[in-house]
Amino acid sequence: MATADDQTPEIEQLWHSSDASKWQRALDRYWEYVKPTHLAIEREMDSLRPEDVRCLDADQWYEWLLNRYFVWKYTAPNRYATTTGQLRRPAADAGRQHLLAIRDRVLGCEDASIGDALLAARGFGALAPRARRACWPCCSRPGSEPSTGLSFAHSARCAVCPSETNSGA
Repeated sequence: MATADDQTPEIEQLWHSSDASKWQRALDRYWEYVKPTHLAIEREMDSLRPEDVRCLDADQWYEWLLNRYFVWKYTAPNRYATTTGQLRRPAADAGRQHLLAIRDRVLGCEDASIGDALLAARGFGALAPRARRACWPCCSRPGSEPSTGLSFAHSARCAVCPSETNSGA
């Protein structure tokens, strides 16, 4: 199995490349990094369609989040335990219907922008993507540091970032 350190210079070059074939090769190489014990769940998530979760009722959605999505997303047992604890709280406090309503808002954004979907996902509270960590290239300043490939500077035009961070761009 390859490691991320083996590919660092190549990733830095790829980040700035507009060559679609290089990007496709990199995407195909993703599978080299998947642990054999996680191949089945990775394949399931790779083929997931919005319809697959849109048809779930509130209990099924909660169980899918708990037993499929978070198993896929958090492979370290301690992260899985922490995150599923954060899922259980809103499910208990506001009810599973609350989680279902958030799912519907997120899926309702599929024809809109990624920013709209991220804003809708904020309804998940502690489980939501954090704007400071989930900023997209619209938030990057020109000349972002290539050693990371990403810049976490925020742009005033970004609809995803909270307004208090926008003033720093």
